[in-house]
Amino acid sequence: MRLAKMSRERVLSLLVLLLSGVAPISGQVRTGSVTGTVTCSDGNFPARGASVKLIPVDPNGSSSDSRAQDSQSTKTDFSGEFQFSTVNPGEYVLDATLQGYRDEQRSSTILSTDTKDKDKGHDHAALSHVNVKPGITAQRDLILRRAASISGQISVDLGGVLIGMPVIAEKIQNEFDSTQVGKPKFSESTMTDDRGDYRISGLEPGKYMISILVREAFFGVASLDSGTLSPVPQRPGTADLEVFAPGVLEQSSAKVIDVGDADDLSGENISIPVSKLHSISGTIFRDGQPVGGVAVSVRHEGGTSPLHGAISMPNGSYRFDLLPEGSYVITSTIPNLPGSTVPQNESMNVRITGSDILDANIDLRTFK
Repeated sequence: MRLAKMSRERVLSLLVLLLSGVAPISGQVRTGSVTGTVTCSDGNFPARGASVKLIPVDPNGSSSDSRAQDSQSTKTDFSGEFQFSTVNPGEYVLDATLQGYRDEQRSSTILSTDTKDKDKGHDHAALSHVNVKPGITAQRDLILRRAASISGQISVDLGGVLIGMPVIAEKIQNEFDSTQVGKPKFSESTMTDDRGDYRISGLEPGKYMISILVREAFFGVASLDSGTLSPVPQRPGTADLEVFAPGVLEQSSAKVIDVGDADDLSGENISIPVSKLHSISGTIFRDGQPVGGVAVSVRHEGGTSPLHGAISMPNGSYRFDLLPEGSYVITSTIPNLPGSTVPQNESMNVRITGSDILDANIDLRTFK
């Protein structure tokens, strides 16, 4: 009996020892953390206020839609340090961005760092993989590399500059490179300042075209009886013009700018050739009477897409501005005129040969 009793006591003691070393399931650590420092390569100083993203990836290296909820973002402090305190276990990519520095995650087409990726020339200095494990803090330091920039001034050949206008730097894709088919184009943009100056930063190496979009539209908004909103012209004159550096209207004639790593290129100016641009204006009639609210569009002769559109004023007038010399087609459309059963469309051909066209009038006839 005494031996049996001792055996039971030993068994109970052993169970107590075993159980004391096992934490309850609910108390187990299920997350890890990630910390690090982001440094700027040009000067080796902290990247203060940099954005840092923690992006989940699948084992094959692609972005994981199923773990999209695990994505996190933060900013570095004044020491360039960042921290993700609660991270679910798994494979992640760290991406650091700061204005004026290269966005490696955006530039790279895949997120893996295998041999094939390195052979393609992708640089992952600011794009690092990290494997997060429960209860463990992973340390990853990132380096931001200074990106290239292009600067210049946007002016008008008749005098003055353009203020607050969008300027775009678009990277030219190699049309013979099948790997580029279907990929989004790399571009950066900015706005001109009060002196007409612009500076576009964050550019990766490559060949670029610089362009500016000049758009004019003078519309208000009216509420119809049906409760829907409708555009109402405030005055004649609409324009939609794209000009490429150094001041040409055809993309095929645009200057190609070769940008190297961390280049800071200046003097890439654009002069808007307003002296070579003209307008087409006229009046929309219906059976000889001016009619407002008619949709009017202009396109190149032989083209299929309108360059831009307008709505005739209450007195029937319309105008298109900033058009270079050439042949155009003006089309007016009005749905279901009184007395007709189908929308009315009328077109006319116009050719600009050095002066404005003032009499591009269209008469919408009534068909029954």
